[in-house]
Amino acid sequence: MGHWCCSRSGCYRDLIILPEPVLTSLFTTTYGYVLLAKIVLLLVMIAFAWRHARTARQGKGNRLAGSLKAELAIGAVVLALAAVLTHLSPGQPEAAGPFKEVQMTEDGSAITLQVSPNVTGENQFEVGVKAPDGSVVNDLEQITLTLTHLDMDMGIYEITIPKNDTGVYQAEEYISMPGRWSITVHLLTRSLDSLDTEFEIDTANP
Repeated sequence: MGHWCCSRSGCYRDLIILPEPVLTSLFTTTYGYVLLAKIVLLLVMIAFAWRHARTARQGKGNRLAGSLKAELAIGAVVLALAAVLTHLSPGQPEAAGPFKEVQMTEDGSAITLQVSPNVTGENQFEVGVKAPDGSVVNDLEQITLTLTHLDMDMGIYEITIPKNDTGVYQAEEYISMPGRWSITVHLLTRSLDSLDTEFEIDTANP
């Protein structure tokens, strides 16, 4: 009985550490998929245990050998899945892939952010800006990206991209943890106009 209580409490603990919304994380992350498999197999083990108890009360214990072996095998898989969960981040997305998105500012400017390959480790960050008339903005004095992890408290991480006159602003920097990140883009032109917008990315393990 203690084993079942431990298993149930373990599944509850695994569920409550999933990022909000929990149902979305359950079906969109590697952690969620593994947890779902663990829960399903645990329910199968409970069904086996109920059947074994019923059969034993009926005095038909000699029929249990095969199903007992099956229950033990499922139990071993559940333990293996529990071990896998300890090495996964709850916010780890499934095959996130390179990120590219365009956001419009209040004055009609279009800011494009690209993050590639969008995995834990070294990534290329690229920012492009177009004015409301569609022309490329190439007079930026300051380009700052502020990264904040949305699933855990990791502080604030800033990336400064060197200015140039090409209109394409790039930097190679590290993403230290998989999961959901908010990236605030702050741009300052030579005329001291400020452009700001925010993106959200899902980063996977490589």
